[in-house]
Amino acid sequence: MLPPFPPPRALPDMVGLRRAGLSLRAAGDGDLPFLVALYASTRADERLMVDWPDDAWARFVDTQFAAQHRDFTTRYAADFLVIQDRGRPIGRLYLDRSGPVWRIVDIALLPEGQRKGRGTAVIRWVQRAARRANADTVELHVLHANPGAARLYARLGFVDAFTTAPTHRRMTWPVS
Repeated sequence: MLPPFPPPRALPDMVGLRRAGLSLRAAGDGDLPFLVALYASTRADERLMVDWPDDAWARFVDTQFAAQHRDFTTRYAADFLVIQDRGRPIGRLYLDRSGPVWRIVDIALLPEGQRKGRGTAVIRWVQRAARRANADTVELHVLHANPGAARLYARLGFVDAFTTAPTHRRMTWPVS
């Protein structure tokens, strides 16, 4: 049994997102099949490297998603949001805005939703909202194995910050 999503909180104005045809809404239990499929899409490169039957891969993805979901819902006071394009789910944004350092816990888009400016629109929305809320910094971690995402964040003003994590780069965006 997966832990429930926390109750939704009011979100900052989404004007910039709406111009891009995007919206955000709180994730709920009914979104779990979509979120598992989205998670599986983020592991697609790994799928190509293992010679497992489809049912074994599906069990692996379910187990890994459940572990990540448990970790995220217990460790972070985050908003668990579904990114929608004209009402259709295309991704997720898990955003912890509980303190002066806002943390993008996770952002992921379906492959068909990538490279179309949607991720940029969501990150810019986070940046504008953080500025309006007088947050100090927006922080995220990106896999070393995902240089494309790191380049996107750098284009949006994120800089490398000190980290000892062997698998991820910590990047920050100072709000001021």
